[in-house]
Amino acid sequence: DPALLQVMARVREDPIARGVLGEDIRLESLEGESLSTMIGVGRRNAYLVRVRGRKSEGMLMAAIEAGEGGRVRIGALTLTGPHGEVYNLVSGTGPPTPTNSI
Repeated sequence: DPALLQVMARVREDPIARGVLGEDIRLESLEGESLSTMIGVGRRNAYLVRVRGRKSEGMLMAAIEAGEGGRVRIGALTLTGPHGEVYNLVSGTGPPTPTNSI
């Protein structure tokens, strides 16, 4: 799915996601998917995917709207970290992001 590929590209570039999961973030499995299409408007997709980086793994919830011409807008992008902490990757909010510093 091209929209899911765009979501994963954004997650890989997100500093919060990299702080929580580490580098080399990849999609491990698609846990759930919901699709709806509106004629003349586009489609709405929601995904729940398990993601993993070099440091840890988590769950990612993404809600997107794909308009005519392939234009994708990410409406929600929420990462749940390995200990249940929740990060809003659209607004950049959540608990303090772990760092590698001592």
